[in-house]
Amino acid sequence: MTGGETEDRLRVRHEPEGTPTLLIVAALLATFSFGTLLVGAAYLLLYQREGRARPSRQFDEKALHLRERVSGVLQQPFDIPRARPTEREQQERTLQQFGWVDRQRRIVHIPIEQAMRLTAEGRRPLGGDR
Repeated sequence: MTGGETEDRLRVRHEPEGTPTLLIVAALLATFSFGTLLVGAAYLLLYQREGRARPSRQFDEKALHLRERVSGVLQQPFDIPRARPTEREQQERTLQQFGWVDRQRRIVHIPIEQAMRLTAEGRRPLGGDR
């Protein structure tokens, strides 16, 4: 090998660094175009299907009224006349009532206001072991 051939083989080629911008832009445009084409095709298919189902393109379901009862079954499943009380409302009601905690051990609960008044007076309910 001559000195010139070795020098040519050892010479480092310099290539510009970077991403091929044109290729990336073309890929993005192709992806966007394909997505737009798919959305348009889906819309046209649904529009044609709707046209076959409703040639007049009028949708009168909004004007229909639901019958109250069909075969003895109430047809208003989402219209609850008396909503169920929340957990907090149930707890507040429990705090304002008399009731049994344990019948066998004869433990009751009394309204919170009355319990606070009895405690402030220093009185304990009958049968209180504590």
